[in-house]
Amino acid sequence: MTEPSEPGEGGQRGSAWSARLQRTGGAIDARTAEAARRLAVPIARTTRVLRIPSWLFGFGASVPPLALVPLALSWQLWPKVVGLTVCAAAIVVVAWFWYRRLAMLRAVRDVDAFTGETAHLLSVTDLGGEVYSRLEAAAQRGGIGLMRRMAAIWRVIQIPSVLADHIEEHPRVRWFVPPRLLTTWTLVVATAWVGVVGWVLVAVAYPLSATPVL
Repeated sequence: MTEPSEPGEGGQRGSAWSARLQRTGGAIDARTAEAARRLAVPIARTTRVLRIPSWLFGFGASVPPLALVPLALSWQLWPKVVGLTVCAAAIVVVAWFWYRRLAMLRAVRDVDAFTGETAHLLSVTDLGGEVYSRLEAAAQRGGIGLMRRMAAIWRVIQIPSVLADHIEEHPRVRWFVPPRLLTTWTLVVATAWVGVVGWVLVAVAYPLSATPVL
């Protein structure tokens, strides 16, 4: 997001954003409403389309740590401690993924409300034309890479702290903009690693459990 004032002291930038928030109030012009619709509707549609793929993704990552817990309980002291610690960390990552998935699906359940929040957020920001065009193009393409593309775009945009606080006041849209969107993408990558490494450990640990090694 581009800042509404010339680069300067942090306090001046914060004051400029605060003034913008006060000026907009609850008024949203037709142009902003249409821009919000073009951005929000594809995001909502893609999120709902990914309901089943994301469930399969989460399920695939959930099985290995849950399968390894009873196995780790049968190991000797240090292998047991290490095994249970790894399983606990993996379960935390997967549980966080499931929570984030549910929150995002709930956020787009009411498309009109989601679009309205998007319009209100756009009304207090100053997205450059190129930035907005890239976001809209990413949303229109949809697909399984939506979050990755949007995260890549947002990662290079500086968000003032006063605006970050304002984002948190939007319970639906906040899941699709920084900082939560970037956290979500990191979480997806971490969950993928949990699944890949977990299945490798299952393939190795079960045969080893039949030997004196563990």
